[in-house]
Amino acid sequence: MSARNFRFAMLLLLGLNMALPADAVEGAALESPASICSQGGGSDGRSVLQSMQEKVKHMKGYSFDSDLTTFRGGKRIKEVGRLYFKSPNLVRFEVIKAGSRSGAVVVKQADGKIRGHMGGALSGIKVSLTPDSKILKSANGFSILESDLSTLLSEAKRKADSRLKCLASGGGQNLQIVELLEGDGDVTDRIGVSPNQKLPEVWNLFSDSKLLSVLKFENLQARNDLPDSLFSMGGEGGESKAIEDDFEAKSCKIAKIAEAAGAQQTLSLRLLQEVEQVVACLRQEASGIKRSVNDLDARLKAGAEQGSASSAKATHEMSWPGNTRVKLMAGAINLENLLSALNPVKQAILAHEKSKGLPLTVSGAWHESLSACKNSVSELIDDAENDHPDLEDASRNYSNLEKSLERLENARKQALDLL
Repeated sequence: MSARNFRFAMLLLLGLNMALPADAVEGAALESPASICSQGGGSDGRSVLQSMQEKVKHMKGYSFDSDLTTFRGGKRIKEVGRLYFKSPNLVRFEVIKAGSRSGAVVVKQADGKIRGHMGGALSGIKVSLTPDSKILKSANGFSILESDLSTLLSEAKRKADSRLKCLASGGGQNLQIVELLEGDGDVTDRIGVSPNQKLPEVWNLFSDSKLLSVLKFENLQARNDLPDSLFSMGGEGGESKAIEDDFEAKSCKIAKIAEAAGAQQTLSLRLLQEVEQVVACLRQEASGIKRSVNDLDARLKAGAEQGSASSAKATHEMSWPGNTRVKLMAGAINLENLLSALNPVKQAILAHEKSKGLPLTVSGAWHESLSACKNSVSELIDDAENDHPDLEDASRNYSNLEKSLERLENARKQALDLL
């Protein structure tokens, strides 16, 4: 432990944290997994969360610069963006700096749809996304469209009311600290509240007693001048020809049927017939991805033969040939949308098994196979976001997708046997 960190630890142990100056609190103390509030006998922090929620609730709109640092695999991953929010639920996030995603824009529109256009080398490709899309995930695993103040504070309040201890300390001229703690005292969230705005200034997340990420809210401003057009993707960028419009229609159709079946807890022949068509569509789109992977193989080999064939480094640093990267990303997003639409099917199968007193094997098989499909698609999206193609990785992920889709079809047949 460094001398500086040792001094901070001693201050915490002595219970003097409530008197720490602002610059000290913003240093090692904020990033330490040791609780600040409990050492100083902190008060109930739920009232502070409630107060911030009420303030945000009465704001017609706001914007802030998001500065996120994630600590993962021994690396510091920096992501910078700008978020706009307009009541009641319009969100726009502009990615300023985040590797291959730099320049991307995502919006949650008035019709509830999530639209975006890609960044980096894929700039200009416009897509429809699901709420759980890999494209929306920051390096710390959280969605950029759920990083608005209302969503963050509501989730913190929910956790505080349900299972986590919530403490607050400090205040006055310094940052007020609010912490969420597990039963064993481990900190999961630490929020530094601005003494002027009475809103979050920094939000640290911890996992397994280690700092996961630091989110700073900079230039936070109340905004009453945000036009509705800011939260619509219409007219921005060019639509990729590789992303077919009929996929959105198919996704919407199966989503409505699956949602109704899940809500009514009814497993029907019609539902499983629709699922059969969707699985067939998934396989068809997957075959398109296979063509992209094979095309990538052929083009990389051709490029290696024409260039530095003997140089492993040159091969590793090759750029994507032609439009194979666009095709791979388009196919993966289409698969992601269709798979997300199948989420409620599990509830219908599960309800049927319970009503018949059957073991929950088919619903379990469905859930596992659907999750495996999503994981494979997520990895293919990672492949497409990599500026330098990795054929071996893409081939392996496609192979996993094929196996997962086969498992999904087998689970559908098992569900059909239940009727």
